[in-house]
Amino acid sequence: MNWTVSRPGLAIITVFVNGKEYVKQNYRVKRVPDPVIRLRTHDSGTLSLGEFKAQEGLSVFLDNFDFDASCEIVGFTMVFVRKNSDVFDVVNKGESFNENTRKRMNEVQIGDTIYFEKIRCRCPGDEIPRELNTVVIRIQS
Repeated sequence: MNWTVSRPGLAIITVFVNGKEYVKQNYRVKRVPDPVIRLRTHDSGTLSLGEFKAQEGLSVFLDNFDFDASCEIVGFTMVFVRKNSDVFDVVNKGESFNENTRKRMNEVQIGDTIYFEKIRCRCPGDEIPRELNTVVIRIQS
């Protein structure tokens, strides 16, 4: 039997056998920690133009978390800063790059910087999505 705890704190688990209380145990319940967002294996840093354009989307990782849990990216904003100082952004739903995002990615050139901002993610037990770390990618040759 599985149970979902609605909020962090103390949980009391009571086991009954034949209608009688057999054992009672207190457990401390924690929230799933904020995951780390990466573009493939890159938290932030530099990528070649070809490597950047080959990306499919963002990935979410629960580093050093002891339990099997998965989080889902709800959406994010990609801000493109061109080396000539032009700036434009694209809103993307889900973790995979949509058609409009992919179109803008194909316009990226060496020297551009891309910011993945307002990354929203939902983890087990979350009632509303969390906003996570910004990922910054600089395009090099």
